[in-house]
Formats: sequence, C-alpha cells, structure tokens
Amino acid sequence: MSSSSFLAGVPVEVDPRLIERELAALWKPASEATDGDEAVVRVCVSNLVVFLDDPARLEEASRTLERLSRRRPNRTIILLVSDEGDEDDDDPGDGISSRLRARLSAICHRPLPGGAAVCCERIVLTARPDHAELLPGALAPLLVPDIPVHVWWLGRTLASPLLPPIADAADRIVVDSRLLPPSRAFEELSSVVSEHPEWTIFDLGWRSTLAWRSAIADVFDAKETRKLLSSLRRIEVIFRSRSGSRELPAASILLAGWIAARLGFTPERLVRAETGSGFRSLARDENREIEIAIREADHDASDRTRDDGDRVGPLAPLVSVSFHARTGERGSSIAVMLEGKELGSARVSWRASGECPVPQVFAFPEPRAFDLLADTLEAPPLVDSFVAALGAAKALEVDRSHAKANAETATIETEPSTEETP
Repeated sequence: MSSSSFLAGVPVEVDPRLIERELAALWKPASEATDGDEAVVRVCVSNLVVFLDDPARLEEASRTLERLSRRRPNRTIILLVSDEGDEDDDDPGDGISSRLRARLSAICHRPLPGGAAVCCERIVLTARPDHAELLPGALAPLLVPDIPVHVWWLGRTLASPLLPPIADAADRIVVDSRLLPPSRAFEELSSVVSEHPEWTIFDLGWRSTLAWRSAIADVFDAKETRKLLSSLRRIEVIFRSRSGSRELPAASILLAGWIAARLGFTPERLVRAETGSGFRSLARDENREIEIAIREADHDASDRTRDDGDRVGPLAPLVSVSFHARTGERGSSIAVMLEGKELGSARVSWRASGECPVPQVFAFPEPRAFDLLADTLEAPPLVDSFVAALGAAKALEVDRSHAKANAETATIETEPSTEETP
C-alpha cells in the first residue's frame, strides 16, 4: 500500500516482526517532500500504550486517540485482545507472525492552512485470547527510547495477568474506575495502588470529578457555609443515567467517598434504602453519625447530558450534591447542581432557616474524553486525598447493578426528610 494511503489513516497490515522497517518505508516519501501540500512533520512526544480486551471499545478509543494527537502527538501502540481475527489466522507457523496481527496507520492534522501536516503513528497489535501473553513481549521493541511511556488501561479488570508486564515499563498508568466491574472497581484499584507503590497510577474516574470537588471546596470556603458542617446530618449525591443504564455510577461513589474522607467520617457499605429510591450508608466519626444517600435523578434532570461522540465510558454523570444540616426547626441545606440543559455551568444554592435561597452560577466544565485523558497525562502525581477517597469508596462499594438487587438486600430505615432542598 502507498505512503499516501498510510498518511490518510488507512491501516496497513504488516509482518509484526518488521514493524520498524515498514514504518521507515512508509514515512520516507513524506519526509522527502518539499511541496507545502505534501510536506509532513513527524512528531512524537511520548509512547502511549493502550490495552483493550473488548473490541467493542476500539472505535470509541480510536476517536479519542485521534483527537488527543492534536494536543499530544505520540506513538500510539494499541494492544488488542480479540477473537474476531481472520479465519486463516490459524497458520501452522511457529513464530510471532503467525500469532499476532500488526496494522500501521498515521494520524495527521494541519495546524495552519497551507502548512506542513503534523503526523504521528498508530500501531495496532492484535492477539487472540490464547496468544495474549505474547503482547507484552511484542511491545518492548516498539517503544521509542528516551521519551515517556504512558499506559492507558481499558481492560475489563485490573486483575489481568497482563497488567504487570505492561505497566512495569510505564512512567504512568492511567486506569478508569468507571469502566471496571461493578461491585469491585474500588477494591481492584485499591489493591493495585497498595501492591504496586512503584507505579504512578492515575484514575480517569477521579479526574472526572475534579470540577465537583473544586466547587464543593469553594462553597465551604465561606464562613457562613463552613459553620454548617458541625451540624451536618445528611449528604445526598444525585446522578443521571445514560442510555438506560441501571448501574450506580462509580463517579458518584468516589465523590461521596471523597466528601466523607475530607470530613473525617468512616462510611459503611451502601445498601438499598427501605423507603424511596437509591442507596444509603451511615458514616461515623468520633462524635456523630451522618447519612450518605446516592440516588438516580428524576427524568427532568436525567437528560442533562452531552454525547458528542467522544466518550469512552461515561463522564461524571452527576446532577447535584447537597449537604443538609439541622440548625433550626427547618434546617439548612446547600446544593451544588448543574444548571439547565447544557453542561458547562453550575448553580450553588444556600438556604438557611427562614431565608430565601440566593443561587450563584459559575463555570463548571465537564471535559471531553480526549481533554480528560490529556489532562491526566500531564497532571502531577496523585495526592493523599485520592488515596483517602479511594479507601472510603471501597468501604461504600456495593453491587452497582440495580437489576441485581433483591429483597434479601440489607436496608437502612430512613425517615422521610423534612428539610427543604434548594
């Protein structure tokens, strides 16, 4: 296949033993071009290794990676475990070439009209499940030396035996708690963090809650609101479902865990509420007990969503976070919530006993998937607040599938709230 097709993003299948030689041949005509319309600048600021064991996620991941390349050109190496190969892949050969498939393509964009195209390369290595153990060994010679190695793990589980040999060569590992198995996402992530202190691990699920955490911290910077924390009785996180999903989102548990940890409370496991919908937990410190509630939004709030075709898994699907304190006969409450149909702004309302709420509206960006990934690749190492939030989220973690809940699930009896919600 011609170099022009390769530069246009058309995958070129090659012998997996000859990837570097084939890349050199495909790039050569472009590197020798002098005409402005044909000139190409090949750029690589890092190695980005993407692991996938679910072929259904490949298309979404590829879109994100293509957009990411405009901000961070890199050599992308996708390690794909799939049994959807060609029927004649059962070659009797005894080498890597008979057990792996390799496809090469370029990702290009033109920053300035008429200027040279900025390009980077994508390598896709595919193995069937019974040959997946070959992928880490095939990866090593493809890493460009003297630049960072980042791993974006999109596997179904962090318990995969392929994670250690892939992650050991990485400068940072990006995982996504939102995509891990319900009921054990935070247990798996917590185990990896504790068992591999030498790894620099980042969680896209944690990063997706950054705007919420910043807004909540800003709210309680004010003296008028901070004093309510001493009489806090209840925290409620409301989420919106996507595409009919009935799962309790990991982001909602992680945010609730962060709040509990920052306030010094130790939460119990979430259980289905006996009255109303959603789940409840009790959290305690040395002197008191509060309730943590997580539930799905009503239909009028659940459609506040943006799906721009750039999403691997849900972004933080949160609608509001409210804090209820008993300071008088009617109590006080604070809520941080999305405003209107478009994401990008938020409203903070504070209602004290006998007072009218005065909402404050401010910017509240919910990043696109490639921005979220790029920010994570550039972010400083995670701090202790993440570890504390992860521990609380692990304590809260419950089977997040609503459909699996049954009558035998433990419950917490709660009285209907008489507090007014802004």
